[in-house]
Amino acid sequence: MSKHRKGLYIAIPVLLLLIVGAVLLLRGERAKERTRLSHLYDTVITDITDVLRVTVLESEEVVPVRYRTGRTEAFGVGHYRTRIYFDVERLAAVQHGDTLFVRLPQPEVAALEDETRGFVLVDVWSRDFGTNLIGPHLSTTQENEMRLKAVEEARRRVSSAENLSRARSEAAAVLTDMLSLVPGTVIVYTSPFDPLPDAPDRVLLPRKQ
Repeated sequence: MSKHRKGLYIAIPVLLLLIVGAVLLLRGERAKERTRLSHLYDTVITDITDVLRVTVLESEEVVPVRYRTGRTEAFGVGHYRTRIYFDVERLAAVQHGDTLFVRLPQPEVAALEDETRGFVLVDVWSRDFGTNLIGPHLSTTQENEMRLKAVEEARRRVSSAENLSRARSEAAAVLTDMLSLVPGTVIVYTSPFDPLPDAPDRVLLPRKQ
């Protein structure tokens, strides 16, 4: 056997060992990087939750409402502070490889009676002459029904498809901007019906009880 061939036989195992070592080293580095990303994503999820909790669209609504019971009618005006917000308990997030998937929940709508102006019962009248003489009035239950009707109208106005779409877009823009400096890839879904990966490495949200 020539010295050249013997040297070749020795070099091949050494080369294989170097290749295996490089692969193991690369896998180790990738594992470390994934672990680092996992810890980072845990922190990011907390930040996302905090930001989403204060990401709201607020407005004021003045709602006139008419009410009728029998031959008695009434007119009132409700003043409401409305807000479109996201329930962070319904936020979904998973990690798949080095990618973080975040899915926004359906926006929620709240209408709260203004503490100062509130609901004002402007007038009550009756189509019955005798009732008008003694002074028509509404019971507490009937006035509460008027208030409820006004609240529902305020919610209906705010719950338009345009407003809900704007809320989703603004929330996604805030999160995307906040996550732009995070290593790896971050994908934000604005619809609660967008599918997340079937078999993610980790489910970050919702957290298990």
